[in-house]
Amino acid sequence: MKAKVLLKKVSALLLVLVLLISYVPAVSAEESGEPSDEPAAEIVIEDENGEDGEVLPEGDPDEVIPDEEGDPVEETDPEEEPEEEPEEEPEDLPEDDSLFPGMPEGTVLSDEALAIKSEISENAVAATVAGLVPGKDYVDGEVTFFASTEEEAEVIAAAYGAELVSYNYKIGVARLAEETSVIDALAAAEDLGNNMPAIAPNYIVTVQPNDGIREFDPSSVQSGETLYPWTWEMWTDWLESGCDPFIADPTGYYQWHHDLIDSYEAWGTYYGLSYMDSGTYDVKVGVIDSGCDVNHPDLYNQVTVMSTSSITGYGDDDTVGHGTHVCGIIAAELGNAVGGTGVDPYAHVNSYNALPDEGSGESAWIAACIVMAAYDGVDIINMSLGSYWYDATEASAINFARNDYGVTVIAAMGNDGSNTVCYPAAYKGVIAVAAVDQAKKRAYFSNYGSWCDIAAPGWDILSTCNEAYLDYYGDPAYFEYDGEIYGYM
Repeated sequence: MKAKVLLKKVSALLLVLVLLISYVPAVSAEESGEPSDEPAAEIVIEDENGEDGEVLPEGDPDEVIPDEEGDPVEETDPEEEPEEEPEEEPEDLPEDDSLFPGMPEGTVLSDEALAIKSEISENAVAATVAGLVPGKDYVDGEVTFFASTEEEAEVIAAAYGAELVSYNYKIGVARLAEETSVIDALAAAEDLGNNMPAIAPNYIVTVQPNDGIREFDPSSVQSGETLYPWTWEMWTDWLESGCDPFIADPTGYYQWHHDLIDSYEAWGTYYGLSYMDSGTYDVKVGVIDSGCDVNHPDLYNQVTVMSTSSITGYGDDDTVGHGTHVCGIIAAELGNAVGGTGVDPYAHVNSYNALPDEGSGESAWIAACIVMAAYDGVDIINMSLGSYWYDATEASAINFARNDYGVTVIAAMGNDGSNTVCYPAAYKGVIAVAAVDQAKKRAYFSNYGSWCDIAAPGWDILSTCNEAYLDYYGDPAYFEYDGEIYGYM
């Protein structure tokens, strides 16, 4: 029974996702034994009187040449070929990695590093990035990588002839020399015949913008009945005057997703009323997103902002509202007679702003926040964000959090309405979550594919807004994020 309840709890938490070294020198024709267009050298044979005789091609001076009468001649043994000089590799046909100094002699990559390197090759990252736009899709001239220490990061940067510009939470960012490109570096990293460590472009990741505000449509609520009315009634009766408005009336502004995943039964069965009175937090969730407005009355007891300014160079405010919305879905306060409640109101959220530039950020920042969250002791990392490109640095950070700290990593499948692969959802070991609507059908915007692990409500979910969105009375408001990220107040 306990295992079942734990499973229910994890399923409830999953709701948050539905928003979403060698070179080859040149070889001459003579050295290689290849045919040449140049005429063969000639030698002149003189007769006994010192007069010029026949002109013959250069050859073995001991070879007997037949006279005009056809006397027998000595022939060279065809098996006795002249000993050839060993071929040298052409200098004018360098491998991609010859553009770079390379790792110190004797460097051996670990099995995990080799696995990541293989994944770069399998995903043809260099070819993919060749079709992207520097400065728009990734930071021009920069690569990122995972390194255990700053000293190791310096060595990796030097191997690529680059300058280490930052090192935060095991994530290095290096600027390449002007004569080399990100694509050159990726080609070297993909080569399984060398010991160059995995690197990745410093991708630019952006949450979808808020395209506007729309009015609430009561007809979108399918029924006034809940799937488990006795558990819902228990909570509304127990909360009495403190009941949160968005769970009190199924016919109006209502958080329908609690019925679908049976949040009410999970709260009462797992925690019990005495536990909930204690105010103890059982699960810590790291939300890597655009930050969180902790001044919202449904969040200031529930969320801790973990400053990422040393990583990003930006402040920690949520300027677009996406992270605030996600934090509210996870852990908005229960029983304070304000707004709605999170799927686990007795979880605590650590908010990491990896997208501080109006909802945009660098992939290196996301990777560093993953490691930071693991250090902070979170149980779950939620990433309702993504891009279309495999990132070896981000994959390494996720492996570190999972393998070294036991963190469960969850990510949204994406909002293209297709089987488009999005990362981090498609990385190995990440729980990928698709979105369903009130009818338990795939939401029209949700991605799908064999890498999807679970589906959860993700359409018309009421949750918290940041302070940029206030109601007519100047109070913090609530709105919905769907696949196109519309909202209402």
